[in-house]
Amino acid sequence: MESLRKIIPDPDEDNKKKKRKKGVLLYSSGEKMYQGEILGFQRDGYGKYFHKNGLLRYEGFFADDLIHQEDVTIYYDNGNLKYEGDMKFGKKEGEGTYYYENGNLWYQGKFLDDKFHDKNIKTWHANGN
Repeated sequence: MESLRKIIPDPDEDNKKKKRKKGVLLYSSGEKMYQGEILGFQRDGYGKYFHKNGLLRYEGFFADDLIHQEDVTIYYDNGNLKYEGDMKFGKKEGEGTYYYENGNLWYQGKFLDDKFHDKNIKTWHANGN
């Protein structure tokens, strides 16, 4: 008599079977949050990420629901530039430039794990000095 073997399902098997679909994700209040490629219920692939007021926050690639791309551009909800540089799994990494909401330069240099990362960190005040 053959022994029975217990089959243990691969927990990632469901994700492997899922394919990216194009779709829209909404904020709980009903405004469009994201339009683009979705895997399950997460942003994954190319898409556009919006602020609640409808202005573009970011356009580019996502991985596991996080911004993941070199040379990204992110905007504040007033339309001003917020960040230019690289992001890996939602964190600023490498060279980048960060701006105050009023558009003035805040920091330019290296980032590591979403933090300023230079030996001689130089930042600017919101008034531009």
